[in-house]
Amino acid sequence: MTRWVTGIGEAAYSATPGDSLTAVGLGSCVAVILFDETRSAAGLAHCMLPRQRKPRAAGDKPVLTVESGLPYLLEEMHRHGSRPEALQVVLVGGAAMFEFTGPQIMDVGAQNIAMAREIIGTHRLRLRAEDLGGSRGRTVTLTLPEAEVIVRTEGEEKCLVVLGHSYHARAA
Repeated sequence: MTRWVTGIGEAAYSATPGDSLTAVGLGSCVAVILFDETRSAAGLAHCMLPRQRKPRAAGDKPVLTVESGLPYLLEEMHRHGSRPEALQVVLVGGAAMFEFTGPQIMDVGAQNIAMAREIIGTHRLRLRAEDLGGSRGRTVTLTLPEAEVIVRTEGEEKCLVVLGHSYHARAA
């Protein structure tokens, strides 16, 4: 049983029962979770920005942006045997952490959300749940094999969704 904790620009993958994938300190960042119920496998990417502003240099983290991070995670899931049509998506984060009256372009959280939704639509993925926006930071954890997604904010913890419904049906 391993607890994989991702920092900004990092991703994790597991298909091991008892493992958990966590993104800590999601402010304007967006965590993208992909879950393949047929394999009880999951991936999580912790993306900070919507898109790359300059060409990626060697050594740049591919998961730093939603634009490259979500496709990277899709490729990782595919490399481990998942098919896009089997994947369920959960999005968490994208908060506006600072009050400002400037232009919408300054709201990185909203831009991250928009980019994630655009890529999900382009790849025709199934968005199962989301906990987005607002002004509070979050931490999200997915635990295998049932794929229970827990979101924590200051003073609150909630189960957002349980993706592995057939796991519960088989266990009953």
